[in-house]
Amino acid sequence: MSDAPALDLFRCDRQNATMLRAGCARMWRKANGGEYRVGTWESLHHCRGCSVGAANAGETVVAPGFSELIEDLRRYCCRCRKPALRLIHGELCISCFNRDLEAKKGRNAKGHPPRLMKLLHRETVMVTEGGKPPRIVGRDRVLDAGELMIRIARRATGPIVFERPSRNPFEVAAGIPLVADELRDETYISRSEAAELIGVAVQTLTALLDQPGAPRTKSDGRKLMVEKRAFVAWWKQHGEAAPRSPKPLPMPGPDHIDSKEAAALAGVPIETLYWRMKQPGAPTWEKFGQRVFVKRDVFLAWEHGRAQQNGRAA
Repeated sequence: MSDAPALDLFRCDRQNATMLRAGCARMWRKANGGEYRVGTWESLHHCRGCSVGAANAGETVVAPGFSELIEDLRRYCCRCRKPALRLIHGELCISCFNRDLEAKKGRNAKGHPPRLMKLLHRETVMVTEGGKPPRIVGRDRVLDAGELMIRIARRATGPIVFERPSRNPFEVAAGIPLVADELRDETYISRSEAAELIGVAVQTLTALLDQPGAPRTKSDGRKLMVEKRAFVAWWKQHGEAAPRSPKPLPMPGPDHIDSKEAAALAGVPIETLYWRMKQPGAPTWEKFGQRVFVKRDVFLAWEHGRAQQNGRAA
């Protein structure tokens, strides 16, 4: 027993436990790696931004108290500065994210232009982080400079200083780099958003983006995205003259009715109609875009026969 190696143990005040340094490093990497989103109710949440865990993992040890400040910033919405248990993409609370989507679409639930559209603009700040050379960072569609600074501070690994960039000759001579768009996540829009922006169907937009000279798309892991500025500039210059898709988009005929009209004809709630249409012998729905349709005469004949059958059964 005397030849057994000594365990490298230490006391962790955050976890209120005595643990191996190797186990501490493993927990710190899992909590701070970004692949796993740690909830506030989990024990790993205490490892977020811990300087002791960073030292055990062989990572850069941030200044004392700085990790706690960064962790506090992660609990607040960048835009409204209110604490939130859930942040979309780790930045905006659910309310601000929904309002931001309305501003992107150009209309709210009532169909009116949101007031937020006039408030979102571009901001730039000069950032000096951890003794590194200063740089100028800009981002579109932010509410104010505070939102941009919180977004940058959350990614900081050391003390950080923000200043208003003036781009005077001294800064140019000093070689301070101008980062045009370091945070460009929101400058890209999906194909459905681009199609809605110019008022065409997604299938038509897909055919247009296949034309020579069209903006290139990239994948964010789930869907194809296109840079908004390049797309708008291309559409203004070439989009109107670009050839459309030779295949016409399917459209419902004049003898088709949608589910709401069918429910009104039958005099039943739409939920009851959906249940009826799943029964054997019911007419077949045809999907056009985001809605389903059925032929009016076929539906009325089926509804009449069903009513007569129920009358005989009674």
